[in-house]
Amino acid sequence: DTTSLMECFKGPLAQQLEELDEFGVTVRDDQRDLVALAEGLRQGTADAVAKRCKMRRATGEKGRAQQEAAAQAQEEEIARRQAEAERAKRAEEAEERLPPSAMPSAEIKIPDEFLCPITCDVMVDPVVCADTRTYEESAIRKWLASGKDYSPMTNDKLEHTFLTANRNLKEAIGRWREEHEGLGWY
Repeated sequence: DTTSLMECFKGPLAQQLEELDEFGVTVRDDQRDLVALAEGLRQGTADAVAKRCKMRRATGEKGRAQQEAAAQAQEEEIARRQAEAERAKRAEEAEERLPPSAMPSAEIKIPDEFLCPITCDVMVDPVVCADTRTYEESAIRKWLASGKDYSPMTNDKLEHTFLTANRNLKEAIGRWREEHEGLGWY
């Protein structure tokens, strides 16, 4: 019976709670309620105690449901943060695998005409193709070797597969590289 159990513990519990308070230890509300129930029993208010017990059980069930929901939300937040950290780590690792020429410094503006439209890197050996566009020689040769007989830029059929060196552009790129040497962009 709850009543007799509460009467057995009302004195020691109250004393323990008082001692804990004196030492600055936080006491849970349910412990204080237990003492209040014991005191209510001593005063002969059994009906009030029974109501309080029922109410406590009902709120306890709600409290457990709220605690479980909070725990689940916390677990989901932890999982979301872990996934976010993993994505960031993968992105960082992918950046480290990129060739330096694919990650130019924000301060250095690479002229668009220096970039190969196939590789998006600064060209080393620029050549002109039948479509009158300039490409990195190794990239356009690979394109043509794969059996593609159309322009990578326009998708028009190429009249021929001869490539002509673009010496003027190669010299301009060389001068630009010299000007930006030591800045770590390539």
